[in-house]
Order: sequence, then C-alpha cells, then structure tokens
Amino acid sequence: MGYWDEFGQLRPSVLQSAKGLVGAMAVWSEASQGIVNVGSALDGLHAALGTEMIALSRHGRNDGVRLIRRGNMLRSSPERSFAPVVLGGYLARPLIGSVWMASQVDGVEDPALELFQQRHRLAELAVIPIEVLPSRVDFLECHFAAPTDRRAESALAEIAPVLARIWGRRIRGLFAETLLDGSRVAGATSAAEPILSDDNPTNLSRAEYRVCTLLSRGLNGEAVRTELEISASTLKSHLRNIYAKTGSTGQADLLYRLLSARPVVVTGQARSA
Repeated sequence: MGYWDEFGQLRPSVLQSAKGLVGAMAVWSEASQGIVNVGSALDGLHAALGTEMIALSRHGRNDGVRLIRRGNMLRSSPERSFAPVVLGGYLARPLIGSVWMASQVDGVEDPALELFQQRHRLAELAVIPIEVLPSRVDFLECHFAAPTDRRAESALAEIAPVLARIWGRRIRGLFAETLLDGSRVAGATSAAEPILSDDNPTNLSRAEYRVCTLLSRGLNGEAVRTELEISASTLKSHLRNIYAKTGSTGQADLLYRLLSARPVVVTGQARSA
C-alpha cells in the first residue's frame, strides 16, 4: 500500500501517522529545551514510530556505553544499549543522523541482541547517532516488534537528521543532564505535590522559592546569584535548606524534581512532564 489513494489524496492512516510524528517532534524539541521531561519525548516518538521499546544511550570514551533514559510509559524497556553490537568499529565516530538497522549489519559476533530479541519477541533495531563529541556519542535506539518495511525505513531516514539537529541544540549542563541520568531518575521520588505549586507544600521561604523558580527555568548557580544579587555562601545556605525541606539528595535530584513536575500542554490538554 502506497502513501496515496486512487484519487491522489494521502491515505488517512498516513496522514494520522504524519500528524503524530509532527507532534512527537515538537515534544522532542521541548525536551531539548528542558520544558518537558525527556522520557515524555521518548514516549511520543514511541507512539509515532510504532516502536516496542525506545531508549537513549551514551557511549563515553572512558566509561563505556550505558542507557541514560527510557520512555516513561513503556511496559518494558531494554536493560542495556545495543549500539556497540550494531555499529561495531564505527561506534566512536558514526555519521550524525544516520540510521543503522541491525538486520542489515553483517558479521555481528555478539549474540546478546539476538537473544534479547528472542526473549522479548522483537524483530528489528534501529540505532541513530544523534550527537558525536570527542568525549562521547549519544544514540537513539528504537526496537520494533515486526520487521520494518521500506516505508518505515524511509521515514526513519528522513526524521533522524532532524532529531539529531534538535538534540545537538539542547540546553547543556546540569540543568539538561539531570533529565537524562537514568540512575538518578530511577532513584528519585516525587513529592505528593510539585515543589513550586501554589500551596508551597514544603514550606519554602520566599527566597528559597525564588531560587527554585530560577533553577527550574534553567539558570545555573552563577546566574541565580546574579539575578537575586546574593553571594555564593548565601545561595549555598538556601540550597541546604531547600534540600532538607524537599528531601532532595542534592542539586541534581532537586533539579529533576523541579523539572519533571512542570506541566506541559499537549494537544490542548495539560499533563505532567
């Protein structure tokens, strides 16, 4: 079945898929700016692309490959990254925005991917390098339950460079990286109410509340001090009090709690990031 019907119009299923993909790309862009949790962006791509599992992985030159974020709503998630299995010797310097299909790779020596696919009834894996830096490479890994056809592979080839371009322009530093750290996300526990809700559930002082507000907007410590015209020691004191009141283990945990609770408007409805 092609994209067009006998009247020269886009088939409804194709049009619906295109709309879903546009929405998913919009959320991906929001995630790159810290507006929405990266897990939510992965959920959107999962729905639009029809994946069974989807994850972000990072290959560090010194600490190997690890998953850094999975979708929030997926029933099951990969336990590890399979980028090394698929890319082999190209792992460290792949072409940004290219698409590597596991089924099209010859001479795979590691049986881990085949065993994983058998266990979870998966048929295909697409690995997309979305950022290549001297110190690390980030990958988007898309697992499919059925073999992909030419149309699906063409769609992946078209959107992969866009995904990579958006990812490359994301907000960097602790503000953004907090949303990516899988171990921190897994261990974080959210308060019953968002820290910055109108009810101020953790009884923050006015100064502490302002600090949290600025951090949630992406400002780093120096920018917060400048905005509030306070010294480094005063900010440190505020943060100590905030950690104690919110039960946060540190600034990274606090940032995750602040950012993951921000409401995001999608298709006219508000949802928690």
